[in-house]
Amino acid sequence: MRVVPDANVFISALISPTGQSARILKLWKKGKVEIITSPAIIDEVARVTNYPKLKKYARINKEGKRFARLLAKQTIQVNPSSVINAIKSDESDNRYIECAYFGKAQFIVTGDSHLLDLKKYKGIYIVNPTSLLTIIQIEKRKKV
Repeated sequence: MRVVPDANVFISALISPTGQSARILKLWKKGKVEIITSPAIIDEVARVTNYPKLKKYARINKEGKRFARLLAKQTIQVNPSSVINAIKSDESDNRYIECAYFGKAQFIVTGDSHLLDLKKYKGIYIVNPTSLLTIIQIEKRKKV
């Protein structure tokens, strides 16, 4: 299963290492899902880890930049060859759609309402972390 997590999923995993977003990253580390990223997504993760409102989270301050470098090295990176403008209200959300489309992902996982409201783009489902974990469980049961 190929998945494009939004920056908020990565940040949530750093804030709450036992939360739903962290569970998705643990599945990635175990090889159960493939995480697809792009240079734009890696840049956003690095930028977001420096937001003043996140300074209160010691783990983000300590691991944020290292985490972005890890993602750049250990995820499947794609360089989208064209621009997609599916979301008008927050243009930067289109980078996730581009990454998923050109990276042949089945899912974008996010907490962002602009993306979630779209629900689906050209066969790519846009879901929150809880929904993705439920889908993974259902797929796992089908294989047994």
